[in-house]
Amino acid sequence: MSDTYVTVRAFTEAMGKKVDVVEGKQLSTEDFTTEYRKKLAAITTGELTEGGEGYVTSGTVAAALKMKLSADGNLSDVMDKAAARKNIDVYSKAEAGEVFLEISEGLKELVRLTADEISGLTAEEAAELKAKRQAAVRDTLDAEKKGTGELKLAKTSNLSDLPDKGKARKNLEVYSTAEIDRMMDGKLGTDSAYEGIVFTPELRDKLLEIKTGSFAYIDEGGISHAQVEGYVMTSQVVRELKKKAERLMGGYNASEKDTIATNLNLYTKAGADARFAALENLFQDYIDFLTGQGKSPMEARQLLRNKLDVLSKDEIVKDYLRKDGKLSDLSLPTAEAKRQACRAIGAAYAEEYQPLLADTGWMHMENSGSGTDTQGLFIRQIGNIVSIQGYINTARRDGSNWGGIVAVIPNKIQPPRYSVRCSAADWNDDHKYNRGSSFTIYGGSRRIQLYERGMYNVNVELNFTYFV
Repeated sequence: MSDTYVTVRAFTEAMGKKVDVVEGKQLSTEDFTTEYRKKLAAITTGELTEGGEGYVTSGTVAAALKMKLSADGNLSDVMDKAAARKNIDVYSKAEAGEVFLEISEGLKELVRLTADEISGLTAEEAAELKAKRQAAVRDTLDAEKKGTGELKLAKTSNLSDLPDKGKARKNLEVYSTAEIDRMMDGKLGTDSAYEGIVFTPELRDKLLEIKTGSFAYIDEGGISHAQVEGYVMTSQVVRELKKKAERLMGGYNASEKDTIATNLNLYTKAGADARFAALENLFQDYIDFLTGQGKSPMEARQLLRNKLDVLSKDEIVKDYLRKDGKLSDLSLPTAEAKRQACRAIGAAYAEEYQPLLADTGWMHMENSGSGTDTQGLFIRQIGNIVSIQGYINTARRDGSNWGGIVAVIPNKIQPPRYSVRCSAADWNDDHKYNRGSSFTIYGGSRRIQLYERGMYNVNVELNFTYFV
């Protein structure tokens, strides 16, 4: 609004400086000629965005400059640094820490749980979550859990090498033969399940006619018993079937085994070996399968990497930089390429910037002896500039008033190459007591020497600044 409107006070003050119009008179003795009018009419307004001839207002220029970056700002005046990083396709420090792994961590970052992730979990749940992440990393690396080699089962043993078969059945949620026998004792078949029919006397009489039968057998006394018609218990059937196990396990030829496997919807050992990958071979059997189809070993490995969506070692070395290389493996053949890389990551190009100046910070001047006191006198060196500031008492010196030492420059700071001097005066209402004093540091010396007369026991403010 201040660019468009004026206040009443400003308008009144401005109008007070104007003259009233007098008919027949000009504003000054210099008449506004036709030539001036043509020149004024030639002045046109231009646009910064469209270019062309003409004048623009300072407000327009200032508004345009607000949208420009300052050359000496080194991108510190970028309005949205996150958007700027996205435009130049670089990571911030925080983003790089989330995307890349630190070599010194040894992949621990992949399985480490944050406080937010374990919040609300029990110790067992947190351990289970960490175990899942460790398993996922092992799957990616095609690695096995430490100590699992001793826990593997041999395929040729057909589970006979299980250390605890009872626990294995429990884990697989299956019953043993004995458990099936116990559960089946006294059970009816599914064809006899109750379907809502009333149990009539006729059904009861029919049920009573059902008798228990048995297979032919020889008892412990060696007496032979004939087969008895009727129903038999499952345990009896199991015992009879065990007598036929040899026929089931080894008595069939290859064709019969294939037929049985097809009927049971199973794979034979030979079929499973030909169709499924062996765990101990990792992916080698897949590569062998592809080479058997005419692929070269290199093509087979490439197809496998494409399936797993991973890069080969050569591709990683060729296309990516090593974190431990600190960008040393980045190809930057020219100085301009190095400057562009520095601009991309928001860094300074070393050759274009002055090294950081050394700064000692403010230090106490040292005493030259027990008679001196430098608790109020300080010294500091920044680069090649040394400054001494503070106060000293003219009575606290080591020596006479004509060259006595009041302070010493510390060894950490360089002395002046050439002599420097600071003078001071002590003013008094009675002018005859006004006295002066001078303090001198001779070239190459570390001592501040006092020269005074009649200015004893006076606090004097000192200020030395010199180059080295």
